[in-house]
Amino acid sequence: MAGRGRDPGRSVTSRVLAVLSAFDDSHPRLRLSEVARRSGLPVSTVSRLLAELVRGEALARRPDGSYEVGQRLWQLGLLAPVNQELREVALPFIHDIQTATGDVVHIAVREGIAALYVERVAGRGSVPVVSRMGSRLPLHATGVGKVLLAEAPPEAIRTVNYTVLGPTPSPTAQELVDAVSARVPGAKLDFKVDPRVSALIDAVGRGLYVDRYARTE
Repeated sequence: MAGRGRDPGRSVTSRVLAVLSAFDDSHPRLRLSEVARRSGLPVSTVSRLLAELVRGEALARRPDGSYEVGQRLWQLGLLAPVNQELREVALPFIHDIQTATGDVVHIAVREGIAALYVERVAGRGSVPVVSRMGSRLPLHATGVGKVLLAEAPPEAIRTVNYTVLGPTPSPTAQELVDAVSARVPGAKLDFKVDPRVSALIDAVGRGLYVDRYARTE
């Protein structure tokens, strides 16, 4: 059923989803005007939908008048396969890793060019990190993201490359080797072009197979 407000072609369901989508890891709590601005809906429509969502416990209203995700929506989110099934399989292992290392351990999945954090386990002595369950961080800027990126298909790596570096010209094989040589003083590198090279090198537009990448003289 389509609504009758400023956007008559928009269904009630799409408006509810727009209100819920206004919340994310960077905006966990929002006021009425902020939800209206982020959802693109009239304030009167948002006010009505927020009241209904609060009654249904999908959202909760805080004492200061702001809104946040409610208990029912949180419970539904836990039923998502990416959360429930993956956590059940992986949790015993990440608890073992956390106990052995004392570091923060994450479960994450690749979502486009971001890492979606499904679970994190930390100890009292763990170094504080910015990740949170349900948050998304760039693949290239996080440890777990780089692990996911290493196994990502070539098109995903090219997208990350373009997003981070922009439309830069692809370096030649010799330019890549020169860059490595500059980081290893006195190194002598032997290389040859190989079309079967790994996706990470292919992402910058050349196939480079390094036979001996740091043989010092």
